[in-house]
Amino acid sequence: MEYDEAAKAVPAFFGLGQMGAALAGRMADSGDLIVSDLSDTARDALQSRGASAIAQVDDLPCQKRIVFCCLPTSRHVEDLLFGAHGLVTRLEAGSIVVDMTSGDPDMSIEIAKKLAGRAIAYADAPVSGGPQAANAGTIMIIVGSPAPLFSTLEPMLLRISSNVTRVGDIGAGHTLKLVNNLLAAGNRLLTFEAVGIAAHRGLDVARCIEVINKSSGRNNVTEVTFPRHILTGNVAQNFALALGHKDVGLARKLLPAAMEEIALAPKILQIMEGALSEYGSDADVNDIIHLYERASGARIAGVARVDERTA
Repeated sequence: MEYDEAAKAVPAFFGLGQMGAALAGRMADSGDLIVSDLSDTARDALQSRGASAIAQVDDLPCQKRIVFCCLPTSRHVEDLLFGAHGLVTRLEAGSIVVDMTSGDPDMSIEIAKKLAGRAIAYADAPVSGGPQAANAGTIMIIVGSPAPLFSTLEPMLLRISSNVTRVGDIGAGHTLKLVNNLLAAGNRLLTFEAVGIAAHRGLDVARCIEVINKSSGRNNVTEVTFPRHILTGNVAQNFALALGHKDVGLARKLLPAAMEEIALAPKILQIMEGALSEYGSDADVNDIIHLYERASGARIAGVARVDERTA
């Protein structure tokens, strides 16, 4: 098979941020792995789980292998691969790059073309579900790749999660991840708005969530975000507002021209831009709740759960 030699080599994983560390950790727990990150602490944490760590690209032995990366943006992926001391200089023809970044599908296609010129294959394989699902081995891995390449990658991706699905050719994984994140962002804002209306009218916020979760309006924000973060006052969900804004911005670029007049994506992006401007690049995506508290004139975050109150 075309990729057998690459699949037999020890894989490498670049990018050990919150998500990357969780994904790489699953791989390290189930077999040999080389990891790399700018952070000494991140590398040390993976070494403690059995991975071999390298400080820089030049330390990676040059051979055919499968390389995974999970970085903030597609620009970071491009720089890792083709920048000064780029990763492509350490990969022999017949290698495979698996991009687990929440990236730009158009850039993915261009990166794949550049890699193909060096006889290196590419697949986009972003994930959805958060570090908690990654640690549990249940995160959704959304793959865009030719079918034969997916057959080679699937066993290794199953080291990370039992939920692995090929959704199309190169760029399809990133496209579906972006529209998923657009939907998640829309659900978040509309749920904050709906609860803000109810709170403004004097309804008990915790009781509202209890009822909605038994009604047709329930969604991940009412079922997970509110009970776990908003109602408790532990607002941060450890997903940066800046990254959420980036994903919605990329999704907005995918809109067909004929959908512009009826699309919600521009308004979602506008609200997220306002929140980013007010709360800064270090803000959590759930900090947007404070916009709705101010506008509704009602407290929403940090109210006690119904079943924790006393009369």
